[in-house]
Order: sequence, then structure tokens, then C-alpha cells
Amino acid sequence: MTPDNKIDLANAVKGTAAISAVKASNTFAEWCAAVGIHNWGEASQAAAWFLSVCLIGDFFWKRFFRKYAERRWPNRFPRRRKRRSDFVDSSDHAPLGDK
Repeated sequence: MTPDNKIDLANAVKGTAAISAVKASNTFAEWCAAVGIHNWGEASQAAAWFLSVCLIGDFFWKRFFRKYAERRWPNRFPRRRKRRSDFVDSSDHAPLGDK
């Protein structure tokens, strides 16, 4: 490959990357407009709504649906231990300080 061919190839790659970036940006802007997001304030409201839905879904998953799934499908959703393995019980009678 000659140096001229390398320069042409590099320019072609740069041009393709620039065109792809512009098309992706335009597609994202059109999607945002279709959803009703026209400025940064509406974008932040949409992000807050999405994160709130995720937190509410996580709450209901942990409180209700996970317990139901553990009872209904025990092989697919094994029960989790109630306490961590590094828990130190007070009945161990282990000395905590220096001897």
C-alpha cells in the first residue's frame, strides 16, 4: 500500500465515521422529539421518571415477586440466606481485644 493510498483510506474512514455520527445524532434527536423531549429540562424529567420506575420495580421485585418466584420455581430462583457468611454471632465467646 502506497502512502497516498493510506491517506485516502484514512480520509475515507474519517468521513464514514463522521457521517455515521451525524446520522446517529439525528436519529436520536428525532426519537426524542417523537417522545416529547425537546429540551434539557424535559430530558431530565424523563430520566427522573425512568429511574423512579426502576426503583419502584426493584422494590416490588424484592418484596413480593422474588418471594413468589422462590416458592413457585425453587430450582430457578434458589432461596437466599438470611444473613451474610461473615456475620459474627455474639454467642461465639471470642475475645475481641488484646489478651
